[in-house]
Amino acid sequence: MSGSKSETFVNEGLLRWEEMRAAWRGGTQRNPRPDVRAKNVDVDEVIQRVYSTSGGGKLPEPLPLSQMIDILIDFWEADGLFD
Repeated sequence: MSGSKSETFVNEGLLRWEEMRAAWRGGTQRNPRPDVRAKNVDVDEVIQRVYSTSGGGKLPEPLPLSQMIDILIDFWEADGLFD
């Protein structure tokens, strides 16, 4: 290493990864998350649709994931399947 010239390390791989990630994410703008609130639903209908063999588990409208998890855990606890 020469004493007269100072070289700064540039991580080319990291720079390339950051460029590719920014392109994949659609640039630097962040899309705000939609406001997700619990919906007023008939829990029995949700359970029936999810476990129905003919309905394919489709619900009439999307539910927030956190609400769906709460519904399923309550159902599993009632059946003794979740501690």
